[in-house]
Amino acid sequence: MPFVSWNAELGKWAGTCSRCGMGGFFDIQATKVYAGKQIDVLFCPAQHAFVVEYRENRKHEILTVYPIEVQSSVPSWLPDEYHSTYSEMLDAYSRAKYRSMIACCGLLIEAHINSIIKNPGDKKKSLFDRLEILVKQGKIDADQFSEGTIVRLTRKDVLHPQDFLKEVTQADAKEVLDSVIAYLERTFKFRIAKALPAAKKEDISGESAQTQ
Repeated sequence: MPFVSWNAELGKWAGTCSRCGMGGFFDIQATKVYAGKQIDVLFCPAQHAFVVEYRENRKHEILTVYPIEVQSSVPSWLPDEYHSTYSEMLDAYSRAKYRSMIACCGLLIEAHINSIIKNPGDKKKSLFDRLEILVKQGKIDADQFSEGTIVRLTRKDVLHPQDFLKEVTQADAKEVLDSVIAYLERTFKFRIAKALPAAKKEDISGESAQTQ
């Protein structure tokens, strides 16, 4: 049985959060419709995020409920100039605005790769071509991004205009989000950790630098 149900009289989702055990009403943060189904992104009273999927316009016919992990803050290791877009990316994901999230992911990647590409002419090339250049130069690992993530970030091989507006699923958005965060971590978090004294590394990694 789902832990939430639709209260038609009050027009709200109600139930008990499976993560914190807190009962009450769940706030709707976003709603999306696709393929005859509808999803609501819900926050429990303690702000844990969930997606409830149901038949379109029939909230009493719940198909599935699942949690989504939402990182709510910008990490301290990220340079200041990336903060606003990173925060917007997280907010878009938490509200199931997946196309907007992917756009922010692309901006973050572009901002960084243009900072490490030396040739001014290369900076004007497509995002796909710039990534290829950095892979060949050994500045980005060849397996850093999956083929699907590359297509979504760069829009390579999108031939039909309607495909640019194609719906993005939560699973696809999560894959892109995880890949971009992992890239930024590898670029900034671990690079910074290597450059700091042992006492400071503990602050960034959350692990003791003296652990053997």
